[in-house]
Amino acid sequence: MKNIKEKILISVFLIIGLLVSISYTYAFFNSSSYFNNSFNSKNYSFTLNGNGGTYSNINNLNITGNRVSLPVPIRDGYVFTGYYDGINIVSNDITNIQNIEYVANWSTNTYKSNFYYGSNYIKSSYNLYNTMVTVPSISTEDLGLSSWFTYINGYVDTEGWIQKDHDMTFYISTLNYNCTPSFGYAGISNARAQLSKLQAAGYNFCYINSGNYVECPNDAYVALEIYNNAWNILPRSGSGFSTYKQISCDSGYATYQTR
Repeated sequence: MKNIKEKILISVFLIIGLLVSISYTYAFFNSSSYFNNSFNSKNYSFTLNGNGGTYSNINNLNITGNRVSLPVPIRDGYVFTGYYDGINIVSNDITNIQNIEYVANWSTNTYKSNFYYGSNYIKSSYNLYNTMVTVPSISTEDLGLSSWFTYINGYVDTEGWIQKDHDMTFYISTLNYNCTPSFGYAGISNARAQLSKLQAAGYNFCYINSGNYVECPNDAYVALEIYNNAWNILPRSGSGFSTYKQISCDSGYATYQTR
């Protein structure tokens, strides 16, 4: 009697083991290096299309009652959003696997392109991966400068202008306008005396123009320095005097002062 019971129990365990074993089907992975990967087994033949993505090394998939968790491919610059089964975008957790092609679906990542003036961060633009980087609206005032005296003449890239799969950095380049300060005419002799005083103060680029008055064209900020300092160099009266000064710039800026 005891032997019969033991045989019955052994038979039950064998049946349960058999049922468990046949409930799993293994779909073997052909290759992890191709974009198109087929999984084949006795009962299933379906294809995974990475659609530009790649898979990590996977040896097999366990399919239980037609349920399977499909591998998730990776692709630089993109986020996996599911598989297209010919009708819908579905999760990689498939409840009823079909012998069809499952095509990976992707969403393009967005990254920041940061613009600096020197070491100072100014603004950013946001760009989809692998698209042309856009430049945000940046004015010289954003840089703490006056548009009367300085202008933005370009941007320096460090990795090109196609958005990479990470944040990128760009640098803003500026140039100064040219400006010309000049001083009231009081005869060629006075102009020569003015020129002598200005050159003695270090402004050796000043000269007497064809109208016989002194002018000192230069970079906007150097020219502004001369204009603002003129009354400390040129006397109110006597040799080289000046009671009038003006400045004009390529930007259209112009002003004058008398004393």
